[in-house]
Amino acid sequence: MKRVLENLTEPVMSEQGDVLTLNEAAALLRVHPVTLRKRAAAWGVPHRRLGAEWRFSRAVLMAWMRRDADA
Repeated sequence: MKRVLENLTEPVMSEQGDVLTLNEAAALLRVHPVTLRKRAAAWGVPHRRLGAEWRFSRAVLMAWMRRDADA
């Protein structure tokens, strides 16, 4: 059971890199998960909703951060 739980906490790999949960993306961006959830649309944070679940691509988030830094 412990091994299964460890695997569930590791990011999933996709063609674009790690797929992050809302909490993982918030930690990466150093904001509170509630703040990210409430402001994702206003800030233009690229994400996908799967029902109530939020998913973020680490590579796309990093590109988004670089793009905003260059502006």
